[in-house]
Amino acid sequence: MPTPEPVPNCTTVPSVQPGAVVTAAFSATTCRNLFGLALAQQYQVTATQQLSFSIQYTSSATAALVPLHIGASFHPPVTRSATPYIIVMRPGTFGFLMSAPAASTASYVVRTSRDPDSRQACTTTYVTRGVRFSSALTSACGERDIRVVDLIERSQSITVSITTPGRPVELELIDAETGDDIDDAKVTPSRRTATITWTNRGRATRVLLRISGDDVNDLVTIDIAP
Repeated sequence: MPTPEPVPNCTTVPSVQPGAVVTAAFSATTCRNLFGLALAQQYQVTATQQLSFSIQYTSSATAALVPLHIGASFHPPVTRSATPYIIVMRPGTFGFLMSAPAASTASYVVRTSRDPDSRQACTTTYVTRGVRFSSALTSACGERDIRVVDLIERSQSITVSITTPGRPVELELIDAETGDDIDDAKVTPSRRTATITWTNRGRATRVLLRISGDDVNDLVTIDIAP
């Protein structure tokens, strides 16, 4: 995949696809932010679906990478040393920029990727209502939690459906604050789709979805109605 050309100012925004590697450098003409730090080119990333996305950088001198909210909706980045992980909840555009001391002419390399692969990791997924995505159940991850970040107000409803072509899978709707079970449904070999519709009759709350299954090695499609 071609690398975007370095730009010596902040007036244009090259687009970067997940998986691209960006090689560039700071320069004396790079624009500055309010703190006097040199800002290298801002880069734009467009997500066409919900995904987990990581950006990692190396630099020949002191530098920092800053994730940017532009148009996409995503969970606040989880920063682990030089690797921020961004969970994109709704398709859209976001970005990142590189920052360095004002006198720096250091080079830098930014590597982007989708991370983690849902078949390899068993971490909690953060979503909003109104998304449709796939998550994996495997021998190493037989139970997966999906946290809905929207607050479900009193009298509001939420509808969740799962579809899988393989073995039986259970869907549980759980009160994220108390851990209490709200409802459950199961996919079976004869019924490949299961749906839960719940209307909140009490206090405003957030909910957790849990999918689980024994001896399953399938992608489970999850549809959360708006």
